[in-house]
Amino acid sequence: MGAEGWLSIGILLVAAVLFVKKPLPLEVTALALPILLCVTGLLTARDALSGFSNQAVIAIASFFVIGAALREAGVTTLAARGLQRVGGRSELGLILAIMAAAAAVSAFMSNAAVVAVFLPAVLTLARRTGVPPSRLLMPLAFATVLGGNLTAIGTAPNILLAEQSSLQGDKLGIFAFAPTGLLIVIAGIAAVALIGRRLLPESTAADRLHAAPGAEDAAESHELTKNLFRMKVVSSSKVRGRTVAHAGIRSRYGLQLVRVMRPRRLRRTYLEPTPDLVLATGDELYLEGPDEAAWRFAEEEVVQFGLAGPDEIEKLLGRGLVLAEVALSPRSGLAGSSIRNLDFRNRYGLNVLSLWRGGKAMKEGFVDEPLARSDALLVSGPAERLRRLAADGDFVLLTDVSATQDLGRAPVAFLILLAAILPALIEPSWLPLSALGAALLMVVTGCLTMPRAKAAIDWKVLFVIIGTVPLGRALATHGVGDAVGNLAGGVAPAALLATLFVSAAVLAAVTSNASAAAILGPIAVGAAEAAGLPVHRAILGVAYGCSCAFLMPYHQWNLLVVGPGGYEARHFFRVGGVVSIAVAIAALVGLSLLPG
Repeated sequence: MGAEGWLSIGILLVAAVLFVKKPLPLEVTALALPILLCVTGLLTARDALSGFSNQAVIAIASFFVIGAALREAGVTTLAARGLQRVGGRSELGLILAIMAAAAAVSAFMSNAAVVAVFLPAVLTLARRTGVPPSRLLMPLAFATVLGGNLTAIGTAPNILLAEQSSLQGDKLGIFAFAPTGLLIVIAGIAAVALIGRRLLPESTAADRLHAAPGAEDAAESHELTKNLFRMKVVSSSKVRGRTVAHAGIRSRYGLQLVRVMRPRRLRRTYLEPTPDLVLATGDELYLEGPDEAAWRFAEEEVVQFGLAGPDEIEKLLGRGLVLAEVALSPRSGLAGSSIRNLDFRNRYGLNVLSLWRGGKAMKEGFVDEPLARSDALLVSGPAERLRRLAADGDFVLLTDVSATQDLGRAPVAFLILLAAILPALIEPSWLPLSALGAALLMVVTGCLTMPRAKAAIDWKVLFVIIGTVPLGRALATHGVGDAVGNLAGGVAPAALLATLFVSAAVLAAVTSNASAAAILGPIAVGAAEAAGLPVHRAILGVAYGCSCAFLMPYHQWNLLVVGPGGYEARHFFRVGGVVSIAVAIAALVGLSLLPG
């Protein structure tokens, strides 16, 4: 290795210090590297800018969009809703269910996106079961890291390293990571369940803080599950062929029509109950109100009577319906007015389902009650109208409606995800194109709007990759990889793999996992060739090391749970240390068992 090689190492060390100290934004430091490599003569201008033409960058950007669309369409919400059914109310059961579900989803989405999706569901589980959030949130974050080891698209480093391996003629398919990755997932979950959870804080100050309640919490507090009825319009029903207004559901019976489900040939459509909506045979009406009024409506209008429980409310909330509590703002001039006088439904486009006053929900006769500032109204309707109500100035929104989703698009989003994956199973090099096409389809089909698609792309990650890819090329070009390979020539393959794993884990901790992959990928190739080790095994060793990110709280996925969980750095070091040891052992054992 000549002077150029040592200069390349020097630039690597300087970059590592800048990444750790952060005197400049990470992306600024990363994008300065190609310029420095060109100025020093280590790379040509074309090679210095090779990060911009790297196909892995296209795939990573596309999967940012795909992941956001899966979240918006509610694919991950459907998975999160099954957590309590599987995990029950025990802490251990919930931890196992949360980690298994999050790991499975994280195989196809970025770690931070999975945490962001599951976080509200886990906080709701904590409230319902009495298990402190501090006992559940760190396992959630760690599970997303573990699940990223299952596929070539689970994390940005995996995509980069799979591309690096393909350039050497040793192609890695999407599920080539899975044999050892599954062992890592099992070992990591077992480490948390058996040892790590005993090191988690019992409770923190954050556990005693009340997060903004969600729609399900509002429904529960107003006892909506006890007063929501499901009526079916049949051929003999008197309301068949009438509009909602003409049917007199509210004026004659005092019932609120929350939603109308209309069956189609291949799917169900959930309709907003506008006054001019004509009711048809087969429609299922979701009505809220007193028992007696509901029975009278069913008998007089000849509709099939039924009850709607919590599961039905979950379905409604996932089909464009939003339930929320609102209260009069301190500066509102509407105090003393009644809901009827305000003509609330026509004025705001929302239904008032109940009035909360004096610690209980009023179900009857509240439309003529003068409103007080201490009252809370349970309203239903589209999220956009709720936001307009909050922006009106007379009302304050007490429920978090930022994460509302329309789960009707979940099947479409899931099929598009398959369209991104299946071509790459046949030919791994097709992944960037199939991912780009799938990202475009997510926008075209309405699973994700274009503004949300633009916002979904993490430009910092992309810029760090673009800047560090040329540094990895410089290290390989000027003999650093060969020098490492010569040192490893007499080393056992297991020792070489262990060295690559630890190096990747350390470099990922002090820089980022994407930059660690970009830098160490070419070095791993040179070391593997010199040591007579299959390239794909060395690449996998680096990939698993890049994902061994449990010790530090400042990774994106860990930062998301620090506040809600009330964690300190020592908590990550204690629990993360146990998980890191388990993952390292599982990775090295799994790699040693791989054929070839």
